[in-house]
Amino acid sequence: MSPAIDDIEAPAIARPPEHPPLATTNPLLVNALREGKVDEAALRKLPRSVREYQEAQNELIDDLLDIEDAPSNPWDATPDGEQSARARFATRASFMINVLLCLIKYVAFIYSRSYVVLASAVDSTMDLVSGGVLFCQARAAARQDRPKVRDKYPTGLSRLEPVSVLVFAVLMAALSLQIFYESAEALIGGLTKSPKRPEAGALVIAIIVTVIATKLCLHVWCQRVAARGGADTGPVQALADDHRNDVISNTWGLAALLAAALGPGACWMADPIGAMTISVFLVYMWACTAKEQGTILVGVAPDPAFHARLTYLALKASPALVGIDTLRVYSAGAETYTVEIDLILPPEMPHRDAHDIGQALQDRLEADPAVARAFVHLDWEASHVGEHLGKPSLARGRGSSLDSPGAPLLHKKGT
Repeated sequence: MSPAIDDIEAPAIARPPEHPPLATTNPLLVNALREGKVDEAALRKLPRSVREYQEAQNELIDDLLDIEDAPSNPWDATPDGEQSARARFATRASFMINVLLCLIKYVAFIYSRSYVVLASAVDSTMDLVSGGVLFCQARAAARQDRPKVRDKYPTGLSRLEPVSVLVFAVLMAALSLQIFYESAEALIGGLTKSPKRPEAGALVIAIIVTVIATKLCLHVWCQRVAARGGADTGPVQALADDHRNDVISNTWGLAALLAAALGPGACWMADPIGAMTISVFLVYMWACTAKEQGTILVGVAPDPAFHARLTYLALKASPALVGIDTLRVYSAGAETYTVEIDLILPPEMPHRDAHDIGQALQDRLEADPAVARAFVHLDWEASHVGEHLGKPSLARGRGSSLDSPGAPLLHKKGT
């Protein structure tokens, strides 16, 4: 019995034929970039706003200069397998430890009957479910090269993650609102009737202290792994931030529990008020997450520094390059972008040479892990009417030409 087409793995990607060495280096441009940096001594003498701007410029210059050190052929680049393995291990270890910590938090809630402990346990449950969603999304993305999946989803499954996180954020915000409602009900009941104090026994305190200490160690570890850079460190940095936030929220919860259980008089209100504070914080964070993921789905442009990096790569495409007509970059997933670029080449250039320039640039753009797909269009002039059937969101205004002041053409001379 022949296997189903969905079970057939995609063939391995073969190295393409060698492109001619079209990438160029302009010594004048490189020297100008290096001279544009401001050293630390001069930065300290600048006003704060100017210093922050110049520091951002220094980072952009360093990023552009790194391009000069990269292999001219992206197929020659060797990925950092050790760092990727370290990042994957940190992600899996964090997930397994979070499972254990979530379970013992619910044990602490059973013994303490504390609303603030319940809010903290729900927060941990959110982390686990979100981690599971991202894990399933990663497995689905790994299968997107199979023939049946590729035919059904031609652009891939990169948007599956923001869709999943958006739905999950709405559900978790609703759950946090429910905890806020129950905590407020307990607060009102305690004010009108007899207040109920939570139990803060030795076991409960030991559990919460263990959670705080473990989260602090995980934060330091993931922060060090992410600081080394390399592939797959973006999720590790997100985990480090999440562990830090958990340290803060759990410390706040422990203080509220101790005050409610052991404090005199009206200190019992610290438990429901602490739970309400954590719930409000969670609703705010998930609302921000929902807004961010919705923006990604719409197709948002990246920061100017990434746009400048792609422009710099395009300007190095060939000594014969006349200019860049259009460069559009918009989100294609959680951390990836789609790039559309129109190059202006001499009209007398042979088709084969023009193709090699465009193919080499596409390879270099897609070698960037943040670029999901790059589309390089080759043209011989920039005075034509807007493309894409004149759709207003994509077309330029009529009358744009190489000689007009507002023409979107980046002239490239001497490179």
